[in-house]
Amino acid sequence: MPKHSLRISELWQRIKAVFSTDFMRDVFIFVGALVIATGFWFLQRLNDTFEMEFNVPISLVGIPRGVTLTTPLPESVHVTLRDRGTQLINYMRHHMQPITLEFSLYDNGGATGCGYVPISDVQHALNTQILTSTVIQRITPDTLEFYYNRGLHRRLPVRLMGSVETTESYYLHGVTFSPDSVVVYAPALVLDTMTYAFTDEIHVSGIENDFVESIHLRPMRGVKYDPEKIHMTAHVDYYTEKTITIPIVGVNFPADKVLRTFPSQVDVTFRIGAMDYNKVTEKDFVLTVSYEDLINHTGVRYPLELKSLPEGVASPRLSPSEFEYLIEQTQEDTPLEAQDGTE
Repeated sequence: MPKHSLRISELWQRIKAVFSTDFMRDVFIFVGALVIATGFWFLQRLNDTFEMEFNVPISLVGIPRGVTLTTPLPESVHVTLRDRGTQLINYMRHHMQPITLEFSLYDNGGATGCGYVPISDVQHALNTQILTSTVIQRITPDTLEFYYNRGLHRRLPVRLMGSVETTESYYLHGVTFSPDSVVVYAPALVLDTMTYAFTDEIHVSGIENDFVESIHLRPMRGVKYDPEKIHMTAHVDYYTEKTITIPIVGVNFPADKVLRTFPSQVDVTFRIGAMDYNKVTEKDFVLTVSYEDLINHTGVRYPLELKSLPEGVASPRLSPSEFEYLIEQTQEDTPLEAQDGTE
């Protein structure tokens, strides 16, 4: 006989010897008695009265063609029932049947409106499913309403509600949506006040790459969006430096005055996104100084300052940041005397 068969046989004999002792027999008897007693206790407890909460689906049926639910009923109501434990377990095993409500019973006949469902209607529907011994303790929510629309709508552009921030070396090049506009169904008084369809509030920070997110539009009572969810893309670009040379231009000088600057041109170094690097040129910058400012200036050197920046340009630096200047008087032209060609 193989050695491993002998070992298994020996192990089995030892196990039988252990479980055949008086001590183990007493343990089995005790455990069996405990299980039976627990079962009797549990059955006895099930005859006591308890409360239990059930989630019952609810829906609106018979919605006419051309009617859009802008704010539907909740998907379910929470019902607290009181009865014997055995009956509550029976409800739990077989589940509560969904409650269906007929739209026409709550339609006010308007182009847009709100339907109110009395809790008594829900309670009546529940009573058809439960025994007379079962008591309905609570139904939540205690107010049921829905909003509907018979075709009144507008198409509105989508706008971001929230913020998108990059790290220091990057910047937000723009935010786009797909689709970029949605159809909005709502009462006339609401539609007349809406200019955009705003997204749910979203806050994103520290991004360094294009960020794509599927996002819901901001819910409003009595308002439905089609579609209700859109894709947002935050386009991220990185900063690079660029240097260009621009002239200093005098403005508002009298006809007999001319400005001489030293130097006549300065370098402008600035941060610009890589996507826009070639779009920004010398023509996009204007560095001007006015005659009035210069004649009121007491020093020889005048500080330079850019009055405006092209879109996308950040952190400009001028080199040099000031200049020397002279205001020269030009020679006035002598008017020519009129000649008529006669002696």
